[in-house]
Amino acid sequence: AVDGFGAVRSDWPVVVENVASGMGQITTELVEGQQYVVRVTGLGFTNATSFTAKGPQMVIHVKIPTAKIVAQAVDGFGNVRSDWSVQIVGVSSGQGTVGPVEVLGGQQYTVKTVVFGKEFSQTVNVPVGQTITATVQVPTAKLSVTAVDDDKKPIDNYVSSVELTGQQNLMYSTPPKNIEVLAGTYNIKVAALGKEAVAQVSLNPGDIKNIQIVVPGTAGLDFMGTRIPLPTLVLYALLLLVIIVILAILIIEYNNWRRRRLMQILAPPK
Repeated sequence: AVDGFGAVRSDWPVVVENVASGMGQITTELVEGQQYVVRVTGLGFTNATSFTAKGPQMVIHVKIPTAKIVAQAVDGFGNVRSDWSVQIVGVSSGQGTVGPVEVLGGQQYTVKTVVFGKEFSQTVNVPVGQTITATVQVPTAKLSVTAVDDDKKPIDNYVSSVELTGQQNLMYSTPPKNIEVLAGTYNIKVAALGKEAVAQVSLNPGDIKNIQIVVPGTAGLDFMGTRIPLPTLVLYALLLLVIIVILAILIIEYNNWRRRRLMQILAPPK
């Protein structure tokens, strides 16, 4: 019993019909000139050969046409991902890399993985006597989002939500950093300090991008962990100016009253 690589397989049954049987290789005495049939079974496949016995000794090789396949799940950066499942459909499955697994050669096999809720697959031809590596490429990229105010100052700590829509629909309560996503075009909506901003980004496989999103109307002053928006600062400044003006008027009026009062006290009686 010989596999597709020419190796004698001691784990496969060999039968010379009505004469002898064994595993891998058997030796038996036959009648000169008589016709016989030898069968070998491996990987669920049976191959049979008819031959006529000729002395003093002959060797009959019965081949099971095998090959080997290795399956891998790879991200957009070319890394084999041990945290992703990979499957040779109908044959075997595992994490990251499966195989080499011996299969019947001369056939097509499908390798697939499911990542981010989506299925990716590849079909390959596996010739007899060869080891084929089938790589399922998942087109991923990495993305970071930074929120800034009108003055381009970071306001990540004031962000209440970040929503990504596109190849995947994702929601975050804080700006995501270095997240791996499927390549494609995404719309990004950021909410911060009661304001919203929208931007769009296109990611190719293997891209690493940091996108800054300006949230209009969020410029201001940080005070004790709180952002005071610029319009509020202007309102406070105007209010303070009004208070100062009123105080100035009151002080002037008070000083005028004191001066008049003093002049009345110092004035000689009539």
